[in-house]
Amino acid sequence: MSENDEHRRLRASANAAVMKLGSSCTVEQAIAHTRAWLDELRRGGFAELIERSYGADAQVIEPGPGGYDEVRLQAVEAELGLALPPSYRRFLHTSGQVTFLNSWRDQTTALEKLVERSRALETGILEIHARSPLVRAMGDQLRVIRFCDYQNYSGEWMYLANARDAYGESPALLWFKSPKLAAARDQFIGTLRRDGRPGHGRLPALASRPRESRFQPRLFDTFESWLAGHTETLIEGVANQLAAGL
Repeated sequence: MSENDEHRRLRASANAAVMKLGSSCTVEQAIAHTRAWLDELRRGGFAELIERSYGADAQVIEPGPGGYDEVRLQAVEAELGLALPPSYRRFLHTSGQVTFLNSWRDQTTALEKLVERSRALETGILEIHARSPLVRAMGDQLRVIRFCDYQNYSGEWMYLANARDAYGESPALLWFKSPKLAAARDQFIGTLRRDGRPGHGRLPALASRPRESRFQPRLFDTFESWLAGHTETLIEGVANQLAAGL
């Protein structure tokens, strides 16, 4: 089989795995889905390539040691002065933390670091991106919860915590450290009012996952919808990395 045929098989397998994802999924569902996809690749003749690229026991999403109890969650909320978005709180309670299979080994934020990193991100946003439409929309009430790495801290996933819907959820979005990238994201997303709804710009439907480009800025309304979108990106990234190793 030619190298081009192998590339096509990898791409077809990744596309099929992505298309089977729903608009949201739990950590357990995401782990099972991506494990089944890698196992399918191993059975299809890519086992040696996967081991060479990532190791014999590679998983696209690696679970952590376990979730946090109610006492610790309440203590963090008290220190933050904010209630955690319900879907994110469920993740912390049931799973705690996960690690993702990419070049940067990104992780969700450990509960022990949540307050420190959220406050540092707030300070950085106000200092570096003071003219951002999103910052101006929130003003001095800007509160964020930093919940995941992005490419070795070139950006950070966060909740706009003082914007809440009727269910207590906050919009989750990627904050870029580069003002240029942040401006491009803001132009796509549009400004937000203090309630997190669209301001003068257009806002894509929350939980929508456009497939035209995995680099397109997105907003998510629950942790499960964010995880589904992130899992899609991980599958595509792993497939690309494996294809590069052929």
